[in-house]
Amino acid sequence: LEVYFLSVAFGVGWLLTIIFAGGFETINSFTTMIKYIIIRDITRFMFFFVFVFLGFSFAQHALFLHSPTYVAEHPTLMYTLFYVFQMMISIADPFSAEYDHDLYLAGIDVAFPKVIYVIFMLINAIILLNILIAMMTTSYVNLKAIEASHWRLANLKLAIDLEKNLSRVK
Repeated sequence: LEVYFLSVAFGVGWLLTIIFAGGFETINSFTTMIKYIIIRDITRFMFFFVFVFLGFSFAQHALFLHSPTYVAEHPTLMYTLFYVFQMMISIADPFSAEYDHDLYLAGIDVAFPKVIYVIFMLINAIILLNILIAMMTTSYVNLKAIEASHWRLANLKLAIDLEKNLSRVK
């Protein structure tokens, strides 16, 4: 149990370090951008990505059900989700000769799963990543416009939080 908390603490710990580094004017704009990008932009992007990922994973799972080779290796939808994720980041080999043969025997065109996969990768690489870049660019432009006043306000909030915490310790 301790290992889980420790790994999460290390994973999130760098964010706290960056937040306290926001007291310096030159670093504050970057820390604010990182917070907004992680909290707002990436959260919205992940919402869209999950729907696209689930849709294409369900499509691949429906095709995998016609292959005894893949059913033996990936019996449930959760295995298929993980396998499609591995395919997406190029860890797994998406299509083998056995899979093609199983689809051929089931009467399914062997090119169809490959077309589905190519469409998924194109949507991921082109459309979704461009949406993420556009959202981050908009956030950057908006934050650059209010950067100076935001630094003063963030610095005051940081000082007040430190003062509250120090008064509790005494």
